[in-house]
Amino acid sequence: MRWWWLVIPAFVLVGINSFAPIFYIVYLSFTSYHMTGGTPKFIGLENYYKLVQDPDAWMGTLRGLGFSIMCTAIELLIGLCLALALKEYKGKIGTIITTITVLPLFVPPVTVGTLFYSLAKAIFSPIPYILGNLGIRYQFGTNPYHTIITIVYMDVWHWTSLVAIILLAALSGIPSEYYEAARIDRASRWTIFRRIVIPHIRFPMVVAALIRFIDTFKIYDEIWVLTGWLPITKFLSILTVRTAIGEANMGYGSAIGLFFLYIVIIFTALFMLITSIDERRKISK
Repeated sequence: MRWWWLVIPAFVLVGINSFAPIFYIVYLSFTSYHMTGGTPKFIGLENYYKLVQDPDAWMGTLRGLGFSIMCTAIELLIGLCLALALKEYKGKIGTIITTITVLPLFVPPVTVGTLFYSLAKAIFSPIPYILGNLGIRYQFGTNPYHTIITIVYMDVWHWTSLVAIILLAALSGIPSEYYEAARIDRASRWTIFRRIVIPHIRFPMVVAALIRFIDTFKIYDEIWVLTGWLPITKFLSILTVRTAIGEANMGYGSAIGLFFLYIVIIFTALFMLITSIDERRKISK
């Protein structure tokens, strides 16, 4: 038996699950089609002309990018500090602390949105009560700054532990001989961090940043449960689902979805380009 017969089932499954829906969405993006009735009618590039002139799509893209950059930067910083702290704990205590740290990862996104809704928006929410006693008038939903801070905090609480686990695995892979040699040379903690830790976890940090950037850019469940259709949270991901499912406009919704996919591909390529340049520099040294 030839080896390629063994990979044909995998290619068939990937084609059915991934490429076939994409090709169908590309087809729908050139049509006028509402799920309320009728058949797709070919209209050429009209959906894309509408997309170029749609202010909601462009503002949603900018809001989504800003939200993704904020969340990714905060999660990388806190995740690195958390990973460095977890690395110091060994044995059963370290296992218990690590387990507690990763618990938010097991909470479904809809549950996270519901949890923060009860904390920030419900009638007897503790966050407005506590901040009110501190002299801060918390206005979730009406104050855009309070709203964006809340959803950023929600995402950071939910996913920082993922970044911490990725970086903790990278830190655990650094040979102990490097630390011993640095201590013999009486290197400071900052020198060890800058000369040993950062070079060895640079690639995992890029991978973690890419994962979190894409995840936050396509966020939907938590935001929709917590805020609904607020102006400050009209991200491109929310607009895509609202157009395709809420308004049953599959033609224009497919065009927005493909635009969304193009943005993800572009940023993925940029992250990979940064990684390849960094690897080339290391090889040349």
